[in-house]
Amino acid sequence: MNQDNKIGEKEASSDLSRQEQEVLKDLESEGVEISTDVTKVLESLTEEQRKVIVRALYAVEESSSFRGPLPPPEMLKGYESVLKGASERIFAMAEKQQEHRMHIEKTIVDRQTEQSGNGQIWGGALTVLFGMITCFLGYTGHDGLAGTIGTTTIISLVIVFVLRKVPEGNKKKKR
Repeated sequence: MNQDNKIGEKEASSDLSRQEQEVLKDLESEGVEISTDVTKVLESLTEEQRKVIVRALYAVEESSSFRGPLPPPEMLKGYESVLKGASERIFAMAEKQQEHRMHIEKTIVDRQTEQSGNGQIWGGALTVLFGMITCFLGYTGHDGLAGTIGTTTIISLVIVFVLRKVPEGNKKKKR
C-alpha cells in the first residue's frame, strides 16, 4: 500500500479532525510511517514492550465530571434505573440547597446593612459627643485641648466618610 492510499484510508475510516488529518499528512510526507491498525503496531513490538502497552491500555479508564447542582441527564437516567424516584429526589435536594444558599445570602446582606446603619448612628452620636466636648473645653478656656479633639474628630470623619477608607488596624488580612 503506498503513502497516498494510507492517507486516504485514514481520512475515510476515522473521525479525525481536519487539523489532525493535516498533521498525519505532514508526518507521512516526512517519512514517518503511521499505522492505524493496533494489532500491527503490537506485533511490531517486543514481548516486553507489548506487555507494557497492554497493561497501560487496561489501566485507561473513562471518567467524566460535571459542574453545577444537577448531574447530566445520562447520569440521572442511571440513578433512576437503580432507584425509582431518585431523579426527583435529586431535583428536590438541588432546590432545597438553592433555597438555603439564597436564604444565607439574604441574611448576610441584611446583617451587613444593619451593621452599616448602626455604625453610622454610633459614628454620628460620637461626633456630636466630641463636638460638645470640644465646645465645652473651648468655652472653659482649654483652647489647645479643644482644638486637638476637634481637629482629630474632623480628620477622622473626613477619612471614614469622605475618602471611604477604614483605618488599617480594623482591616481584615486577605490571604
